[in-house]
Amino acid sequence: HDNQIINCDSYFNADPTDYGDADGFAPKLDVGSNNYFYGCRAWYNVDDGWDGYMRGNNDVTTVLENCWTWGNGYFKDGTDGGEKANGNGFKVGGSDDKNLKHNFTLINCLAFYNKAKGFDQNNNKGSMFFYNCTGYGNKGNDYSIPLTLASGKTAEIKNCVLYNGKRNVASFVDQERNSWDTRFSVDASDFLSVDTTGISGPRKSDGSLPDVEFMHLAPGSDLINAGIDLGFPYLGIAPDLGAFETTIGVGVPHQLASSGFRVFQSGSQSISLRFGTDNTQTASVSIYRLNGQQILTKNLNAVPEGMHET
Repeated sequence: HDNQIINCDSYFNADPTDYGDADGFAPKLDVGSNNYFYGCRAWYNVDDGWDGYMRGNNDVTTVLENCWTWGNGYFKDGTDGGEKANGNGFKVGGSDDKNLKHNFTLINCLAFYNKAKGFDQNNNKGSMFFYNCTGYGNKGNDYSIPLTLASGKTAEIKNCVLYNGKRNVASFVDQERNSWDTRFSVDASDFLSVDTTGISGPRKSDGSLPDVEFMHLAPGSDLINAGIDLGFPYLGIAPDLGAFETTIGVGVPHQLASSGFRVFQSGSQSISLRFGTDNTQTASVSIYRLNGQQILTKNLNAVPEGMHET
């Protein structure tokens, strides 16, 4: 319990003779709660990339952030690990009696080219939250939450991307601003690259993941600035969809809290900015272009009802 696994790789694990249990990372069975993985990669493990299957404990919580997994279910040489080799990317739970709960959160995670599913409920009865994740080209469903949860548990998929794949998501799952919404259209032109070159390459000197173009959004994609604010840092006027926040054409992190900010045009030239605060004191506002250039800093006096206007 309460472990942090940071910037670690796990790959080419296999377990003769049935090849049914060698996962990249295994927060499962009688695992404790509040384990956290950040910046980790799991590839070509003969069973799953991550496996949260429960036995001997119940109702624990695991969080993954900025993690990648691919090619699971196969041997190092790319051949199939066999019938027992499950080959899921992120298997977030399950249990022998199909009633145990593993509360699993994935943030900015990437699953692709796995033998089975990308993001898999299995038979988990706990809560599941998939935020700003990307699924691509998994042989099974890229996103799979088809089974009813335990009482009081919830499932959400928000700001996620699916390309060249499919999903099986029940109606009880709260889905919002995902690439399969009717407002979006997704094809290869939405990405800088769908070439996986460099994905398993050396890490940076500080241990962080390598810079790659794979599945990063391309300029002009309608998935940029198309998400909803889930409380995580982002660039531009709104979060992007998927695992990678684009830095093209933006340079200033979003810092405005939930203050009722709105922008509208008045006439052909004038732009009015109006926002509310929780007090009637003087407010300071700085305005930047998307390239990071500061164009205005001004102290503003409050008008009635705590509003500020410039």
